[in-house]
Amino acid sequence: MSDYYDAHAEVYSGVHLVRKDDTRAVDLRCIFLVGEDSSQRASQLQAAFLEDPTEECFAALAAQY
Repeated sequence: MSDYYDAHAEVYSGVHLVRKDDTRAVDLRCIFLVGEDSSQRASQLQAAFLEDPTEECFAALAAQY
């Protein structure tokens, strides 16, 4: 099982946030939006972040919004 995890570590640690010791990693980022169009803006922010899913990108979005 360890060899399988090592071969697929990028998927488990990146997409599923599962560590080799079978614990889940926590990756929480929040930008709070208010207003009637907050759902639409949240979708736009998520799309922008997914284009460049880096700490720097999120920090820029958080600072802007």
